[in-house]
Amino acid sequence: MRVAVIQTLLWALPTFLFLALCYWIFYFTLRRRKAENAIVHRIGVTVFLLYFAVLLTAITDVESIWVCLFYRLRLPDIAWFQSSLTLLPYIPKTAEDILQLILNVVLFLPAGFLCPLVWKEKRPWTFVVVFVCFSLVVEIGQFITGNRTADVNDFLANSIGTVCGYLLWLCCHARWPKAFESLRTR
Repeated sequence: MRVAVIQTLLWALPTFLFLALCYWIFYFTLRRRKAENAIVHRIGVTVFLLYFAVLLTAITDVESIWVCLFYRLRLPDIAWFQSSLTLLPYIPKTAEDILQLILNVVLFLPAGFLCPLVWKEKRPWTFVVVFVCFSLVVEIGQFITGNRTADVNDFLANSIGTVCGYLLWLCCHARWPKAFESLRTR
């Protein structure tokens, strides 16, 4: 288990560096206004990008893409449309199914919490919609590439995790508005 966690973190490193580079290029080239707490905000964005890189690595096959880029190998053979597809939601009956459901909810909790914490948006539900769509794209991608099982329960659990994270942010923001507003920017 520890080896798998360390391996995921190591494979997330190139993705994180790529996302951080894109953010820093965007920040320094297109940013016109100076934020009050720019350092705190940049640290928050960096933490969010690290979370997003680990998320991408944990639920997709992005590590094979990095291996191919680093070692100039061809992409692995993909069994297009060969994975199983579950379109009907089911009630988990075994302990393993319940654990998988809980882990899928927990996996997307930070997405719903960190996005509105770091970026100020006039319509805050935009973040929830973006990550629900991201979860849908991941499940469709898992079906198309055939490397995992596409499951409607995973999609629902990921969406519930995003909504719960956003509701947690709303509760924390209502309780400590000054502390949370200092982290946000437009």
